[in-house]
Amino acid sequence: MDHVDLAREEQWRIWAAMTPAQRLQLMGRMTAQAIGCREVRLRELHPQADEAQLRELRIAATLASSPSTC
Repeated sequence: MDHVDLAREEQWRIWAAMTPAQRLQLMGRMTAQAIGCREVRLRELHPQADEAQLRELRIAATLASSPSTC
């Protein structure tokens, strides 16, 4: 078993020990961090974009990262 497998196993142990409320809170924090990172990256890539253009870019990024529903 390599270090990646050991780390993954430890993550599952921690996750299993959490209450459902703790899991939900952690998922919320991770989601907020991901959204924040995406926002920073969009602003870096498109420094001249106004809020309307950024809104369109956010929607496009969300659609691009969503699984296909077709």
